[in-house]
Amino acid sequence: MIVTTSAPAAPVYLGGQTLGSASSTTPIVSWTGAYDLLTVEIYISGYSGSAVARLQASTTAGATPSATATTFLTQTQNTTITSPTTIAHAAASTGATGINGWNTGATVISGRRCQFWQIKNTAGQVKVVRGHGMHSYTDTALGPHDMTSGIFTTTAGQIQSLMLWSANAVTGNNSGGSMTAGSYLRVWGTLAA
Repeated sequence: MIVTTSAPAAPVYLGGQTLGSASSTTPIVSWTGAYDLLTVEIYISGYSGSAVARLQASTTAGATPSATATTFLTQTQNTTITSPTTIAHAAASTGATGINGWNTGATVISGRRCQFWQIKNTAGQVKVVRGHGMHSYTDTALGPHDMTSGIFTTTAGQIQSLMLWSANAVTGNNSGGSMTAGSYLRVWGTLAA
């Protein structure tokens, strides 16, 4: 039996926010529409102190994601490429469901982070996220890789707002060092086929 399916629609740029000055949050990126797959680009130009940014979500367009949400679960792992043939894996860091967003890394840092994430955003289903990027890299050297996976346990609606928030630890919900100017969040969406 051959099953024919239609090709998914091309991704649509839903919006982005860039910090003009240091802040512990980015302004929200919000949209309307039934986008089943979200692609997110995260760039942290640095932190004013040791911190880890969290991606926070809301299923309400225009709403600021809740800073006390208890519906997120994240696992992150750092991987360091020490030579063309050697990869060192650090122990995974798992955030409890009491944290308010998806961690962008397994550790707090003061340096840069650059990541791309995909979020399966189907209405009526738990939202699933996976991401990959680097942190603490320089203009001449690679940094450790961050690998993130997680869920947003709500099945109601679809995510329609995202923002970054800076925390002082990978667990707990205390604000951390501000993200520096030039940090940004960009979002694309793919409509259901």
